[in-house]
This record gives sequence, structure tokens and C-alpha cells, in this order.
Amino acid sequence: MTLDILGEVAFDHQFGALDDKEHELVKSFHGLFTDSMLHPPSWDILFKATWNYIPSFCFHFLKYLPTKEYKRFADYLQTAFRTAKGLVNQKASDPDKGGKDILNILIQSNLKEDARYRLSEEEIFSQIALLLVAGHDTTACTLAWLLYELSTHPEDQQRIRDEIKVARARASTRGDDDLIPSDYDALAFTNAVIKESLRFHPIVPYLVRKAEHDDVLPLSIPIGTNSGKVIKDIPIAKGQHIVASISAYNRLKSVWGEDADTWNPMRFLDSSGERVNVGVFANLMTFSAGNRACIGWRFAILEMQAVLTELIETFSFELPPAGVEYLRVNAGVMFPMIKDKMEEGVQMKLKISLVA
Repeated sequence: MTLDILGEVAFDHQFGALDDKEHELVKSFHGLFTDSMLHPPSWDILFKATWNYIPSFCFHFLKYLPTKEYKRFADYLQTAFRTAKGLVNQKASDPDKGGKDILNILIQSNLKEDARYRLSEEEIFSQIALLLVAGHDTTACTLAWLLYELSTHPEDQQRIRDEIKVARARASTRGDDDLIPSDYDALAFTNAVIKESLRFHPIVPYLVRKAEHDDVLPLSIPIGTNSGKVIKDIPIAKGQHIVASISAYNRLKSVWGEDADTWNPMRFLDSSGERVNVGVFANLMTFSAGNRACIGWRFAILEMQAVLTELIETFSFELPPAGVEYLRVNAGVMFPMIKDKMEEGVQMKLKISLVA
């Protein structure tokens, strides 16, 4: 579903993922992360530990390494570039058609730019490949975890359904059959559920950043060592890698309260309590922060609002029979898998029925 949405909005193109069309890009995504990154060989783990000491030009040759990860991603890039070339050629063959999709805007803006600063064809293809891989599994798995939580908390599911009904009636009075972005933003509890799912199930568990110069990181909460020393800041050397745990921050009790490890959408409707200002959305680190924050975060939110509204309005979701335990498995993205059945791949089995 998310690949089809991305295709329509970003490229004005139908990939046909929901229709089981044999598009080569759809097939290239199947198991791309889980098949290639879950069980790396020992030598590959050691090799990655030395990346900081390898000249950057050497990374061009990674695609020739014989591991499944490098081969799968090299195959994906070839497929994505072929797809991108076809999309760009299609746009170029009908320049008067116009359109507000991202690709058309990118191409038109690039043509208006001074020739010295235009993106090359390869750079445009690379941007398309990045948009596809970054905007597909991330949103899909976030929605899967969200539906899991709503299946676990049917009262929240029903409250969303009731809220949508009111929004539909309001839209109808102004003569609209469909909800518009401002309607979605006005769904207070629905948005609280989306925020809580993003907090509780961050799709990327951590970020790695490299220091461009020597610096000192101040700590918001001092740390006491075993020797009794209190550390208030941490010196960082140029070139040092810093791992920022999104999962840890999103469950930090000093920020979210003593129930930080518990599902509670109401925390986003309660304006009491002190909140720090972090990230680009809802005080969460899920989309990162600063200049390197997720460029597509607003689109991802709107996509989740629209998909969740349609699904909950039409279907009821319940947990499967007892005994199914889901694991959050990190393979670049936090994928849902069934305990003791990881060989079956990514899955979220829920009982689905039409709303009466």
C-alpha cells in the first residue's frame, strides 16, 4: 500500500503493489532488508567496524562484495535506476502535461536552474531510489505496529471510529465527500494514537552521527559513575561516531512520565507536565531533529492519517488466537516477526472483519 501511495504522489505512477502486478521494483523490495541484514557473516561485521579507517572512494566497490546484503542492495539500485529512468523519460516525453507530483516539480525546477548547478541524470535517479527505499517499509511497518496496538486496545480503536464519524458529518455539511488535510489534523484522538505509536514503536531505533570537529556535549541529566564522580558533559573528538538512541529517548521517564513503557495515547492530549522541545514532530525523536531530520516526515504523517482513517472506518482489527508473540526485529527498520517463526519473514497477523 505505501509503495502504491508513494508512486501516485511522488511520481504520478502506479506500481500496482496491491494489485499483485509483476513490477520489477515491487519484487526487488520483497525481503530487501530482512533477507540481507538479519544474519551477516562474521567477516562482514568485522569489515564494517573498520569503515572509519577506509578511504571514502573505496565504498564505491562495496557493490562487488559477495555478501547477500551488498548483492541485494546492488540489485535494488539497478532496478530503481531503471525505474527512475523510465519515469523521467515519461515526464520528458510529455512536458506540457504538468502535474504536482514530486518528480515533475524536481524536473521542472532542475530545467530552470543554471546549467552549472543542475542535478545530473544520475543524481536525479539516486534521489528517486532514496525516496522509494526510505518512504516504503518505514511507513508500512509503522502502520503495522499501530494496528497491532489498536487490536490490543479495542477501546482506542472504537474512539477513533467515533471521531471519524463526526469528522465525516462535518465535511458533509460543507458539501465534501472526502476529508481534507485540515480535517485529519483536527482528529485529536486519532493523531494522539499516531503520535503514541511513533513514540512506542520508533521504526529506526537509533541514529549514528559523525563529529565534524572537537566538541563538548552537555548532558541534560548528570550521570554518576561507579567512582562517585558526576559527569555533566562528554568531550567529543573530531571524527568520532555518536550513537543516538531514539528508542531510549522516546521512553525516557523524565520526559514522558513514569508510564513511559506503557501504551497511553492520552499523554498527547494532556497539556500538563514539562516537555522539552526535541525533534520536528510531537517532541519525538522518531523523525530525528535539526537539519538532518527526515525530509518526508509531514508526508508520512498525512499518509498515516489517511490510511488509518480509511481502515478503521471500514474494518475492525483484533488480535489472533493466543500464543502468537511478535518481536521487534532490527534489520535497518524495526520489522514485526513472529517469535520462533522468523524464517517466515515479516508478518503481522490480525483478525480483520467489516465494521457492522
